[in-house]
Amino acid sequence: MTLLRQISLALFAVVLVVVAGALAINMRATRAFLEQQLTDHSQDAATSLGVSLSSAAGQGDLAVVQLLTDAVFDRGAYRSVMVTDASGQVVHRRETAPAPAEVPAWFAAALPLRGQPGEAVIMDGWRQVGHVRVDSHPGPAYVQLWSSSRQSAVLMAGAAVGALAVAWLLVGVILRPLAQVEAQAHAIAARDFGHVAPLPGTRELRRV
Repeated sequence: MTLLRQISLALFAVVLVVVAGALAINMRATRAFLEQQLTDHSQDAATSLGVSLSSAAGQGDLAVVQLLTDAVFDRGAYRSVMVTDASGQVVHRRETAPAPAEVPAWFAAALPLRGQPGEAVIMDGWRQVGHVRVDSHPGPAYVQLWSSSRQSAVLMAGAAVGALAVAWLLVGVILRPLAQVEAQAHAIAARDFGHVAPLPGTRELRRV
């Protein structure tokens, strides 16, 4: 294997490790951001729904409680919305399948999104009349994470290919004097002393 190929493979390995590390860090940072977004989304919805249900829950109007809960559930991307009374009995619950759409299963398994559910107390004046628990659906967040990861991978791969191409050209230029020294050695071995290669600028090659 030539020295140029060995150096090229070493550069490729270094660039591959750097790109993989940068991509992993970027994906983890994006996942942490999306998990916080899911948590905030759940908590905001729970707080808003708890305030909306205060009057209806205090009066025991289950029809209005169900209507307002369904309105919140249908308007946003939620995995579950549950309303309980003061004793902890479920008054109304809406759920949907947690499977993310348009995202490979292996990707979701490798980068699970674990947003925390939002909780709020339903108060009627100074009286606690119920409790709300909201869990945001991770599907849209998975789609965003998948899209961001693919874009980052393509961008970093393009930058890596460009860097390797430039490095390969530079290494070729740097090693060009070595080829001249090799040609000089072959000429001397053939008893051709008329071919004199120019002295390389590299100190080690100049000594040779």
